[in-house]
Amino acid sequence: ILVVLMEDDKGLLNSRGENNCFLNVVIQSLWHLSIFRSRFFEWNVHKCDRSQSAAEATCVHCALTWIFSYYSDPDSSLIPPKLLRQTLNNVFREQNRFQMGDIDDAAEALEAVLSCLHDNTREEDGEESCVVHNIFGINTLSLVICSTCKETSEPTPNLHFVEYTYADDLRAQHKKFPNYSFEKLIHITNQEYKGCPKDDKHNPCPNVKNQVEKHLLNIPGVIAFGLVWPTATPEVIDIMETLEIIQPEISLEELFLLSSKEQAEASYRFRGMICYYGKHYNAYFYNESAKQWIVFDDATVKQVGANWSDVLTRCQRGHFHPSVLFYEKNESKDSQKPPREFVVEKQDSPTKNESSTLPTDITGISTQETSTEEKKFEFRQALQAERGVRGGIPTGYRLVPYPTYRRNHHIKPPFGYTFL
Repeated sequence: ILVVLMEDDKGLLNSRGENNCFLNVVIQSLWHLSIFRSRFFEWNVHKCDRSQSAAEATCVHCALTWIFSYYSDPDSSLIPPKLLRQTLNNVFREQNRFQMGDIDDAAEALEAVLSCLHDNTREEDGEESCVVHNIFGINTLSLVICSTCKETSEPTPNLHFVEYTYADDLRAQHKKFPNYSFEKLIHITNQEYKGCPKDDKHNPCPNVKNQVEKHLLNIPGVIAFGLVWPTATPEVIDIMETLEIIQPEISLEELFLLSSKEQAEASYRFRGMICYYGKHYNAYFYNESAKQWIVFDDATVKQVGANWSDVLTRCQRGHFHPSVLFYEKNESKDSQKPPREFVVEKQDSPTKNESSTLPTDITGISTQETSTEEKKFEFRQALQAERGVRGGIPTGYRLVPYPTYRRNHHIKPPFGYTFL
């Protein structure tokens, strides 16, 4: 059954043997994130070999533009994803990933599409023109301060497009701290620890466990959370407990350490998600005009209901577990909020002053002394001064891809970018 609600609510083809579902949900997600869609259409000039035939195509920008054009075509009710599928097939042929007819991981496909779009940015335009970095890029500098000797590590820059977390660990933290916000739970679940940053020649402090501080350098337009599951078929109770943790709005304050008022004021609303069960993906997004949650299941586009509880019921019945969650930045205070029928209300969470230090019963580390706080302040000042034109990339670094491998729904991939 195909129910088309608006001209931009269309299904995508997935004929027998094509196994396009993992890519179809990525296309639907990018289209229904309005901030990405509008910026993408403003991106007129890109790097592309226009002499290639469709069978040899390697330009993801051109493929995505061609597919997006179908959404506004009144004569098209179903959209063929074949050009993007063929393009990814060509780009990743040597790695044997995203090959025609194979089913792949949707989160991996999302990162692959975003990575290829980055590669379509012309060098002469500069990285500040890259839509992917401006919308999905999460630029951080990581820092370790020894709790014993106060030695400070060299800051490590990093850029990634999806913030991964383990679903089991997220639920465990929620049970410990049921009043914490969703983003605070992500923060403590993903918290890393390292020893004293001194090298071996300078007698590093023994038996210390220091938090790795992550300082956010930019304000992403979209924050994508990837949920990593230990199995492809989790129990329904685990699925429901995970879905019930999702909250309609989040802020950056409890995800990262911030260095600007603009970052602290930024808020994000839940726009939709990609789900998985039984070698099949579908996506859920809220339609502002129809005031309905919509499920995108290849060619089928259906109303689920006006309430978030309707989505929960459908996921429960179909055993669909969330794979990627999308939060889109509110452009102004008057921006449309998530539907009031979103049943999960925002819970009380630690104050702003507490947000940079985890509870003692988790970390075993007390609050840093004043001298260390001064060091942090000096670091943030240097960090702000070191920002590049794009508001997030220190000068003198270049992007290189991580090695990649298949995640198969339970191995956290290192796919993304880092700095040399």
